[in-house]
Amino acid sequence: MNLSSKKLTKQLKNEGIAAFVFEEVTTTFDKAKELIKDFPCGVVIAKRQTAGRGKGERKFISPEGGVYFTIFYKNMPIEPTDTLKTVINAGYGVYLQLKQLGFDAKLKWPNDVLIGRKKACGILTEIFTRQGGCDFFCGVGVNVNTKDFGEFNGIATSLYLSGGKIFDINEIAVKLVSTVNKWLFDESDINIKFLTASGMKSKTVKVTNGSEEYFCSVKGLSPEGFLIADRDGREIKIISGDVKEV
Repeated sequence: MNLSSKKLTKQLKNEGIAAFVFEEVTTTFDKAKELIKDFPCGVVIAKRQTAGRGKGERKFISPEGGVYFTIFYKNMPIEPTDTLKTVINAGYGVYLQLKQLGFDAKLKWPNDVLIGRKKACGILTEIFTRQGGCDFFCGVGVNVNTKDFGEFNGIATSLYLSGGKIFDINEIAVKLVSTVNKWLFDESDINIKFLTASGMKSKTVKVTNGSEEYFCSVKGLSPEGFLIADRDGREIKIISGDVKEV
């Protein structure tokens, strides 16, 4: 089943969200940056992205069959330091939806949602300061009915591959957009949300940051969303890097 512009626009309007649906874009992020000039808020949804990207400009495979969207808000009363918090909140929203569908979903710090040990969702948030506030963008890509990831088959999965059936992509898209939008600016304890969604408390992880690799035990998140861990009896704050459970 393909994304329906008419259906998505109508259903999300009922949720109070203005939707802009496209067949193909470079990225929904790029299109949102264009639309924010004329619209105060909304969500850009696309069937395909030709230049999908993730953390650190990594490539994000975006063929038809996934749900790719960017939620945008103009002149929000937030700060660039809130970026990581909104990433965690968005991931928590995706986690809740995947759990509701029966999947063994987990939030992987800072911006992925896994099914089992494979990536099913990537999230990217950016905040740009301007006079009177900040422009906010949150891009989310969820692999729904994708059947093949080529060179990334070993590390990526989809709802179809994990669940063994085709999903109604319009229904999934509406639920994901609505839930992520609901949780984006939530002010409840981010540490509780993260530990609930990740199951990582006291787990040993390997951190790779550039040429440095080390192991530590997860304690939780700081109020800003940084990972707090115990490394050889010393508490550390991890602000970047790839973190994998071992």
